[in-house]
Amino acid sequence: MWSSSDEYAEHKRRYRRAELLGKVSRAGFRIRRVTSFVSLLLPVMAVARFRERMSRRPFDPSGEHHMAERAVRPLERIIDFERLLIARGTDLRAGGSLLVVATRR
Repeated sequence: MWSSSDEYAEHKRRYRRAELLGKVSRAGFRIRRVTSFVSLLLPVMAVARFRERMSRRPFDPSGEHHMAERAVRPLERIIDFERLLIARGTDLRAGGSLLVVATRR
């Protein structure tokens, strides 16, 4: 899911779940919770990333933030639903990002 947005933000890497959990554990933390988020929109993200790679247009750093209002509301509702699932204890297995909650041992 690496994109031009990651490069623009000067991100250095993306972690797979097992890799991130291993690093957190080896750093002396006890993992309390791990879940993905932006899960329900993962197919939309994948299509957007694919289209970006196929595009010949120059990267527009603000491009992901300019959407028609009629598109924003449904996406926000999907994320709100996902937030509710996570708050109720659902662990989502795949998504655009990972959330890890850990405490020092």
